[in-house]
Amino acid sequence: MKNTITEEKKWKVLKSEYIFKRPWLTARRDEVQLPCGVVEAGEAPPEAAKRENV
Repeated sequence: MKNTITEEKKWKVLKSEYIFKRPWLTARRDEVQLPCGVVEAGEAPPEAAKRENV
């Protein structure tokens, strides 16, 4: 059974691009469409690098 309230309020990612990519940090810019139909572009939170052998 689908939850119609949750289904209606999801953001839709229209475009995504990496603007900074290093082994220790990655930053991405997303363009999204909000549930109300408004399209917004902005930076996503920084992504932490995957640490190996820590």
